Amino acid sequence: MLRPIVLSYVAIALSVTATVAQPAPAPGALETYDRAFFAQSNAISAEDLLKRIPGIQDLIVAPTQALPGALNQQQQSRGFGSSGVPILFNGRRLSGKTNDPRAALQRIQASQVVRIDVIRGSVPGLDIRVGNEGAVLNIVLEDELTSGAGSWEASMTYYTSGLFKPGGRLSYSGTSGSLSYTASIVANPFFSRRYTRDTFTLPPNPAPNSRLRLIDQNAGTDYTATGSLGYAFTNGGVANLNGRYSIEEHILRQPVDNFAIPPTGPERCVGNGLQLRDTDGDIEWEIGGDYEYTFTDDDSVRALFIVTDDRRPSDAQFFSASPGLPARYDRQQIVKSKRTEKIGRAFYRWALSEAHSIEAGGEAALNGIDQRIQRLDNIGGVFREAPLFNPDSKVDETRFETFLNYSWQVDRSLFVEGALDTETSRLKQRGRDVNTSRSFTFFKP
Repeated sequence: MLRPIVLSYVAIALSVTATVAQPAPAPGALETYDRAFFAQSNAISAEDLLKRIPGIQDLIVAPTQALPGALNQQQQSRGFGSSGVPILFNGRRLSGKTNDPRAALQRIQASQVVRIDVIRGSVPGLDIRVGNEGAVLNIVLEDELTSGAGSWEASMTYYTSGLFKPGGRLSYSGTSGSLSYTASIVANPFFSRRYTRDTFTLPPNPAPNSRLRLIDQNAGTDYTATGSLGYAFTNGGVANLNGRYSIEEHILRQPVDNFAIPPTGPERCVGNGLQLRDTDGDIEWEIGGDYEYTFTDDDSVRALFIVTDDRRPSDAQFFSASPGLPARYDRQQIVKSKRTEKIGRAFYRWALSEAHSIEAGGEAALNGIDQRIQRLDNIGGVFREAPLFNPDSKVDETRFETFLNYSWQVDRSLFVEGALDTETSRLKQRGRDVNTSRSFTFFKP
């Protein structure tokens, strides 16, 4: 069930950051690792190359997802913005959110990589700022390859419960004239089993009076296909198109046993329960693209877009039983959830001089959540729909952002950057029991 949304914000009209560093070989403290550095690494993918560079492991390791289908940090972020995973390809961001740059590293062949730049400091024109990681990675790829290259790997995972699950990955990439492409198919199995044991007391008596034992078992496989196309036009413009399609099927099995602990005598089982949750197939797809053109005076313009669709249906059944009696089908809960996002972003950068530049642009987004919940209770052998508060709810957000950045490279060791960002958004929630809307306009910190 969705609840009314409440947003809080802090308004900051202008933020200026000055970074003072030791004298560096170039503005932004650039470190370059070329093919000679990786000559003895015997790497297969771009990810293998990055693992050979010291001090950047946190940039290429994706956050662990606690549960299958959980959203990672990149998916939860609002729009493109100037934040994100600090990994660039030929100086440009990957126009995707669920299509994570870390995943792209696995499908790019090591033979395509000319060099890897580690940028420790702000650099104008990158459309991304250095975050807590302290660095930005730029993967520079070959303009032309004489042929394509691919790799595959197969896996067999053994779990201590005695279960074997296969998995694997197939990747291919190459170039044909001005067109470059990559493709990847991944089968990622997962299985988890957790045991929980809770003992209950009723103060002031410290002696336990009951106990609960729970087993949480989740198993399934995530199938993901990703791909990208890039084209270099004769006028100097560059266009990219990225796509991702993922389908996940898993079953949750959760048996629970309840025990009573009398003051005297052994504990005894007083009831059992079981929850079975089966997904009908979580389907998520995304398509994104960008176009960039650099003028003769070093001014540049860039536009990006992204469209995502995430559907997660589930069907849960609940059973209970008393000792010595057959299980009883008590309840069924059906959930249908859909999330959508459409984002467009464009900006123009004026290269006033080698030391000064101004960047201005905007971003528009349409976000939506549509969720429906149905609960059926077994009453006298007949399943009847239970009343729920706001069982069907739809939330829509319309958001506009503007940004203006000024960069000044004072000297080789001092870089100053000022930013002025604004946001205007409107939220609407519609449902059987909730009908509300809110609007916000503020300066972004």
